[in-house]
Amino acid sequence: MSGTGPPRSEPGAREAPQHLSAGAWVGYLIFALILLFEIVIDAQAAFDGEWANFTGVTVFTLAFLVVPTGGLRWLLRRAAQARRPTRRGFHR
Repeated sequence: MSGTGPPRSEPGAREAPQHLSAGAWVGYLIFALILLFEIVIDAQAAFDGEWANFTGVTVFTLAFLVVPTGGLRWLLRRAAQARRPTRRGFHR
């Protein structure tokens, strides 16, 4: 049955870019608005000289950025690689 199934692609052919669904864009927009709100609160705390609030909001904002974007997974993977003993004859 040669006419069934999706067409095969050439080895050197470029694939069409995949677009995000509408729900993904809404999620990114909500994420950006919350982040913008946190930055405004952080700037207001710094302007008022409330350094404890500034530090707390800054740490929360960094955690809010690192966890959903995969930065935490990258950081943990790097830490695990650094702790792994190297094999004999292999140097990094």
